[in-house]
Amino acid sequence: MHIDPRRARLIAELTAECRPLLAQDSGMDQVQHLLAGRGVSVVDAILITIRLLGAGPDALGRAKATVLTSAARTTERAHHERFVSDLLDAFENAPPETEPPSEG
Repeated sequence: MHIDPRRARLIAELTAECRPLLAQDSGMDQVQHLLAGRGVSVVDAILITIRLLGAGPDALGRAKATVLTSAARTTERAHHERFVSDLLDAFENAPPETEPPSEG
């Protein structure tokens, strides 16, 4: 995956800014609120969280869970759940597909 230099610099700067927050009582929760409050995308928040948690075989899974279950992402999670629900409803209520006409 290629990340453009400007985005990589922003991720590095936010990671450095967030690192001291982990030492505080609210730690990762405060980090997630800061990132969400700054409008950092979920994907970039996951990348930052991976850097904060450290590497390891389960780093991506832990970072995803941390970001996606954060109280700071409640609105985004609600939008996602509504979108998925609407999509499933549309799929279930769609007319059955018909067989394409045969050539011949």
